[in-house]
Amino acid sequence: MHVAEKSLKTYHETFRSSPITITKPLNENNGLVFIAHGFAGSAAIMKPIAVALAKSGYTTIRYDFRGHGKHPLPYSGEVTNVTGATRLFLNDTDAIIKHYINLSSHSKAVLIGHSMASDIIFRAANLNNSISGAIGISSYTDAISDTSPKNVLIIRVIFFLSSP
Repeated sequence: MHVAEKSLKTYHETFRSSPITITKPLNENNGLVFIAHGFAGSAAIMKPIAVALAKSGYTTIRYDFRGHGKHPLPYSGEVTNVTGATRLFLNDTDAIIKHYINLSSHSKAVLIGHSMASDIIFRAANLNNSISGAIGISSYTDAISDTSPKNVLIIRVIFFLSSP
């Protein structure tokens, strides 16, 4: 265990075939944050975000999409097609959100998604009134309008390569 995680509890469980990783503070609970990875990623690569938020008092819930990480089920269809893999990922995400909000003492949550997952989390936020905000990292989506979802933050990550 890394020193940054000493004041945290991390455990793993499964919900409807989805591998779930929960990281939370030992004492306080400021709310729920769901963290979703991008294409070809996994919940494991989102760990630094989860640890930072848990150290700030939030319970974080990470999960692997179908066909990614440790998820045992494949996905079908294209991720750029709303009726393809996107629909599968959205249905799974919505079920996970509803399940963990129902288990929690909190009635609201924030969603964070990287790349492909930004599209999924913004669509999920449009479906679920329990979502108080959504953060997209390196986002692409057509699911955002002037009025929904509410409390949107877009973070663009740009890398510059330079020679020595």
